[in-house]
Amino acid sequence: MSKELGDDFQFILVDVNEKRDLVKKHVDEKGITLQVILDKYGKVFESFSGVTLPLLVVIDKKGKITYH
Repeated sequence: MSKELGDDFQFILVDVNEKRDLVKKHVDEKGITLQVILDKYGKVFESFSGVTLPLLVVIDKKGKITYH
């Protein structure tokens, strides 16, 4: 999806309660090129009523969240 929409949107993966080195290893192994943020206490995940991990948040050029 990120390749199709190009620079019009920013895709962010939110990972909860994972250690940085474990997330980095997974991202590197899978070749993930999206921005990944660590949500140590689950506050971001909670604010979007997240159900699955990692949570995907899509933000348009104007900074408006268009998908979560």
